[in-house]
Amino acid sequence: MTLHRRLARRAAIIAAVGALTAMSLPNMATAAPATKVSGGETQPTFSYADAIRETTYVESSVDGDHDGKPDRIAADVIRPKESDAGLKVPVIMVASPYFARYPVPIPEKEKRDKAKLAPAGDDDYKDVDDDGSPAKFPDWYDNYFVPRGYAVVLVDVPGTRASEGCLTSGGSTETLGVKSVVDWLGGKGKAFDHAGAEVSADWTDGKVGMVGRSWRGTEPNAVATMDVPNLKTIVPISAISSWYDYMRLDGQVRFADYPRDLASRVGSARKVDPGECKPVWDTLAADSAEDTGNYNAFWDERNYLKDVSKVKASVFMVHGLNDWNVLTRNGQQFWEGLKANNVPRKLWLHQEAHTDPFNVRNAEWVKQLHHWFDYWLKGIENGVMAESQVDVERAPNQWKTYASWPQGTSQRLYLNSDGSSPTRLTPVAPRPPGLGTEVRLTDSINQTEAQLIANPRKANPNRVVALGEPLKADTRISGVPTISLTADFSSGGGPLTALLVDYGTDTRVKHSADSGQIGVVPTGNTVCVGEGNAVDTGCLAEFKHDLATTDAEVVAEGWTNSQHRESLTRTSEVNPGQAYGLTWKLQPEDYVFKAGHRVGLVIAATDCTAMPDGCAAAAGGKDPWPRVTTDVHVNQTSITLPLAP
Repeated sequence: MTLHRRLARRAAIIAAVGALTAMSLPNMATAAPATKVSGGETQPTFSYADAIRETTYVESSVDGDHDGKPDRIAADVIRPKESDAGLKVPVIMVASPYFARYPVPIPEKEKRDKAKLAPAGDDDYKDVDDDGSPAKFPDWYDNYFVPRGYAVVLVDVPGTRASEGCLTSGGSTETLGVKSVVDWLGGKGKAFDHAGAEVSADWTDGKVGMVGRSWRGTEPNAVATMDVPNLKTIVPISAISSWYDYMRLDGQVRFADYPRDLASRVGSARKVDPGECKPVWDTLAADSAEDTGNYNAFWDERNYLKDVSKVKASVFMVHGLNDWNVLTRNGQQFWEGLKANNVPRKLWLHQEAHTDPFNVRNAEWVKQLHHWFDYWLKGIENGVMAESQVDVERAPNQWKTYASWPQGTSQRLYLNSDGSSPTRLTPVAPRPPGLGTEVRLTDSINQTEAQLIANPRKANPNRVVALGEPLKADTRISGVPTISLTADFSSGGGPLTALLVDYGTDTRVKHSADSGQIGVVPTGNTVCVGEGNAVDTGCLAEFKHDLATTDAEVVAEGWTNSQHRESLTRTSEVNPGQAYGLTWKLQPEDYVFKAGHRVGLVIAATDCTAMPDGCAAAAGGKDPWPRVTTDVHVNQTSITLPLAP
């Protein structure tokens, strides 16, 4: 007998006994126990071992696999057993495409697992039998929050594991499928058990908070922009706000055929025949403007920023300032939209790359998330909203709080050239303006960022380097640097790279897309959170900062394609020998240049760190784009920095 049937039989017996008791003893009804609260936070009141575990299939409003039927979305639930006896609990929800093993290898995951640079790839893996009793609820949310009177619901994103539909790399059928589960938890829509019997979420009070990292954090962003009343809060961690800004670099293609490749790799774990989704995946390649890098209707569908004004849920956002996967712009743009809409919000910015805050600051993260959910889902006054709005990791393990973010005001630095190398970077504009030396830049499709910034005083035909004078005091930037450049090109145009660099010896966090470093490494120990059992222990690997002493640090990067200098929606012709002005933004930052260090700017064409597929093609003897010679008009080039107190 399955768990669901046992529970149904048990519930029927309880209901019958309850009815007899009510007839004979009308004044003896027993109220469900309440969650204990002490010190402004919920306490472990309910048994994790006795918690109800069940799988439901929520009927969505979309037919993403085009089989003529609404997609049913699998949602695994764990909740206190008392929620079957009148206790109403709020929900912490994670929607993930990663709840099953991949039958198709993921090279990046394999590389990181082999190097032990990230938790094991199967940490998100759930129950292979899918028998109504999930064996494992990944992460620690269930272990910690179920005893404190919450339900945890893990949702298979449409087109993955047990959910119907097709994965579409952030498309509308995917996000609407996730939304249907939030709706059902709020009392709207239908859901069914394994046997096909309709089930209700009568055990919840309807309040939902969504949390997750990367794709799992992107789903909360998307659903929040749909103005779902019972979605009370979201916690997006290293999340995408615009898939264009994830897969494109201001018009430059970052990864080849990435929308289709990503959807087909992750979606190939779909239990329902994955082959049914191949026609859908093929349309991703056809519709995503792979040949031009243009922003079009495909990307607009996956742009949640255009609807950020509809967000009503509170937001606790976390992003790595050195995230080379989901670039920091994705967090900053969503944050700015929330600020304009006056959404209740909180922000953590850490020094590491694409990793969870649990790996960076675990004790404080558990505490903060606990207070956040207690306040927004249970209404407990604990002072979390009276705390500083922003926490920034200034240096490894050194955190500072701020009332807002960003805090910089514009300061323009100019490139001044007298023909020597490197070029000087100063706050004084060249005189007379517009006149000066042109520096020729030859594209080389095999250089990483580490190679581009090394030995700044050594001549290198593949870059332009500008150096400021040694700083007299610590200098902080907070916000988005912008570069303005004048150049002419030998032929049809191509990628351009700008790297803001801190030249000065220091101990820094190791974060490199080239080597897969994410800024933390395992200590060999584990951290246990909440309660657990033999299968779902609630114990996770403990991490520490991965540090190295280096002579330079890439502070912020920015890329564009010269053919997109006028618009991201179309390309513009580049005439050889004609001078063009280009302006583009670098990734947001919050960084302190120490006294004695120099501010540097490196300008190049191809950046293999940011455009690895292009470099891989070049390594195979195939140029991914024309090799262009660029003449940079140095004395008509500048960078604007957001200087902060």
